Amino acid sequence: MKSYPYSKQHIDKRDVEAVVEKLKGDIITGGLTSSQFENQFSKYCGAKYSVSCSNGTAALHLVSMALNISEKDVVIVPTITFAATAHAFKICNAKIILCDVNPNTGLVGTKELKECIKNNNHLKPTILCAVHLNGQLCDVEKISKICVEKKIKLIFDASHALAANVNNYGSSLTDFAECSTFSFHPVKTITTIEGGMVTTNKRGIYDKLIKARENGIERNSENFIEPYNAVDIKGNINPWYYEVQEVGLNYRLNDISCALGISQLKKIYKLQRKRKIIWDIYDVLFSEQENIKPIEKIENQIHGMHLYPIFINFEKINITRSELISKLREHNIITQVHYIPLHLHPQYIDKESKQTFKNSEKYYSKCLSIPLFPSMSSKDAKYVAEKILKLIR
Repeated sequence: MKSYPYSKQHIDKRDVEAVVEKLKGDIITGGLTSSQFENQFSKYCGAKYSVSCSNGTAALHLVSMALNISEKDVVIVPTITFAATAHAFKICNAKIILCDVNPNTGLVGTKELKECIKNNNHLKPTILCAVHLNGQLCDVEKISKICVEKKIKLIFDASHALAANVNNYGSSLTDFAECSTFSFHPVKTITTIEGGMVTTNKRGIYDKLIKARENGIERNSENFIEPYNAVDIKGNINPWYYEVQEVGLNYRLNDISCALGISQLKKIYKLQRKRKIIWDIYDVLFSEQENIKPIEKIENQIHGMHLYPIFINFEKINITRSELISKLREHNIITQVHYIPLHLHPQYIDKESKQTFKNSEKYYSKCLSIPLFPSMSSKDAKYVAEKILKLIR
């Protein structure tokens, strides 16, 4: 029986050929394929610099290292996000402040951000990691303006928004932020199996990202701190010499994954067209229902269509979300909840905080991500919608 996961990778013959060709070569990691992928990615998303890495969590951690985030920093993170968004900064000993979101989109809005800053003004927030969700962008211009006014550095977690765009800025949006991070997990817009990317428009940050990704190693002789160790007694450069100048990690993305990424990036428009067909069918079938609605779509931006969440009013139907998910599994329809709010997890529960997250809890109580991936057919989409509608009536 056919299976319908909430999302999955789309791999075709050209992807396989690209990977096999690289596997047959002499260099399968540490070669030039990563820089080729980075250059093409920068061109696609409108950034000056891109740095590939092993996964989306690594991308966030690289940003925290490149920006020298430490125990002196206070980082605002929306509570509706995957745990990695907060972990990447907490691991650098920063204090995490959670922020409520718009209940209709799951995105941090200006109202929620202002309220969060006001409630935590005594802590003087220094960083905001704003999360784009489900393929939709937060209000980047207004949020950026607030951050400039409050002297808060802005980072975008764009793992859900590779194909999204607003005002032709490109999905990187690094005109407004220090950095943006992306994920290439199999459920994302394109995949490298596992993988991530950081984009920035600032050369200084780019240099720090590269060094942090490469174990803190510097190989450029012009930047050596102890240059006398780089030469022999005759003044010849020692070809093996390098300096470990700071603490870094091996977060490189191998050439095999980069080859797959290049191949996937070439057909991203085609993949998005296929997603849109499914998206539009769902919109029609769910839009006129009483107890089920598509998530609110933000106008005047190109939607990344990463996930298709629906809002279900479980208080007015005779089935719980747990029961619905289990019943759908009987038809091989796999759904997911994105996400359990961070403030409900033991790691991030703050019993002393007076903040409330009513909007986030409202969003969480109703949301359900249903199957959306490029290889779905119109028939598949109608089948999924039909089973959902039948179970909630």
